Amino acid sequence: MLIIDGDVAIYHSCKPRYLDSLKDDTYFTELDSDGHKIIPTYSEEEDRIYLEECWQNLKNKLNFLFDKFYTDNYLMAVAGSHNYRNYMYDLYKANRHKRPNPVRGCVRSIRERAIKEELAIESAYAEAD
Repeated sequence: MLIIDGDVAIYHSCKPRYLDSLKDDTYFTELDSDGHKIIPTYSEEEDRIYLEECWQNLKNKLNFLFDKFYTDNYLMAVAGSHNYRNYMYDLYKANRHKRPNPVRGCVRSIRERAIKEELAIESAYAEAD
């Protein structure tokens, strides 16, 4: 049986969107006057296409693992609505999410879809990993 950290698998299935900004074979990132990356905006159709690519990336990762370990018997846990560590320590993972990250919402959408389609289980009140 494979035990899979679903949050890591999902996060790595969502490629950075700014890599789509390609000019003359060179990737570029626009910065604001403070030197922070300007997060591009996308249409609903672009978001839909991106989410579907992420979903396919996740399924490809799972199939790779199934082939590599000769099994499709697995349990993939993802973060739930509450985590006991947040109640024990207010600064748990406080250094994360300081700046906007367009991938974060996509990770949440893919996580919800994985639960809905029974590819993952939600780890409520516990660590998923």
